[in-house]
Amino acid sequence: MPNDDAIAIKNVIGYVDFNLEKNGFELNKKHTKLKVLRKHQAQRICGITINSEKPTISRKQRRLIRAAKHNIKNGKKTTLTMNQIDGHEAFHRMIMNPNTSLEKKP
Repeated sequence: MPNDDAIAIKNVIGYVDFNLEKNGFELNKKHTKLKVLRKHQAQRICGITINSEKPTISRKQRRLIRAAKHNIKNGKKTTLTMNQIDGHEAFHRMIMNPNTSLEKKP
């Protein structure tokens, strides 16, 4: 694994911090260090994985929704209500295809 260029990383963090503050945001500096993620690591913002070809939600989240739907269909208890499942599915559709309408299709 090649060594990281500490000066370049510091410059990028400074650039991001400057632009965030210029636009009224603040970089969370409460953590002891900022992490530099590699290409193979999932880079997520607000539950959306952004470093793949298309933005997506995690496999874990997709499986949770599918399992809840299966449990409801078979009359078993689930931690999610049908409205919550519908909300998750609408979010997933919006992420996977942002050019479509938000209306639920019959």
